[in-house]
Amino acid sequence: MKYDLVCDLVFETDIGGWEFGKRLLSGVFSIPKLSPQRIATFGEVSKRNGSDVTLLDDCEEFWGRQATLSVGNSTTTIAEDFHWKRNGRLKSLGVVTFPDRNMRGERIPGGIFFQAQFGSGPDWLNLFRNWCAVSSSELGGLHVITGDAARISRAELGDEIQIQAWSRFLNGSFKCAFRIGDTNRLISGLTNIGWAMWFGDLYAHEVDERRISREGFPIEKIGNSYLVRVTDRIEDVVSDFNHFSNRRAKLKSLFREGLFMINEEPLA
Repeated sequence: MKYDLVCDLVFETDIGGWEFGKRLLSGVFSIPKLSPQRIATFGEVSKRNGSDVTLLDDCEEFWGRQATLSVGNSTTTIAEDFHWKRNGRLKSLGVVTFPDRNMRGERIPGGIFFQAQFGSGPDWLNLFRNWCAVSSSELGGLHVITGDAARISRAELGDEIQIQAWSRFLNGSFKCAFRIGDTNRLISGLTNIGWAMWFGDLYAHEVDERRISREGFPIEKIGNSYLVRVTDRIEDVVSDFNHFSNRRAKLKSLFREGLFMINEEPLA
């Protein structure tokens, strides 16, 4: 059975310079099975949109490329999203969005979203760790999407928040916002715990390092941030979901109540 690995990061660091681009992209270019074959800006990779690449340096002229948009009588300059894609045994795709400001001057965070066919060989954890560190991510998650969705029913979820949060999580979002109900109430926050989670400056205070370590969970402090894993091996999500699910429930209990929208494990 094939499973998808997802990685999602949120950050506000200015990564528009090629020195950041080179450090971020070197991770996938150094792994032959993940090395991008085609890239594109301001739109997803397709047969009509994008350029073929072979080497890391082929991406330099496209990284952080600026575009000018006209809105009414005013213009604004934005950095075009950077997309990449690889076909083959381990299909993968990624997109980097650059932090910016909206028309009201409010800060819009950037991010990295990466999806790949899960398989052994690539050091998924090291790739995730490096991306989080280089981008100074405020939050990041790494997970393998398995049969969670098949185990969840609306009857079990019971309310719209749980339904929406599970939907976002199963599509690879660890932090999101959505509106619910007749009042169109805005709900925002963290969805759930993935196999590995990065808690950067904005969320590091939520981590009780001693307590988490005492309960046997792998935890690393990197600068002012924490990298926490549910189990030692990412393969556990696929090979023994019951064990993973039980450990995730235990790990979640070590954080304050309400930090994560999803409060129940799917039925195994």
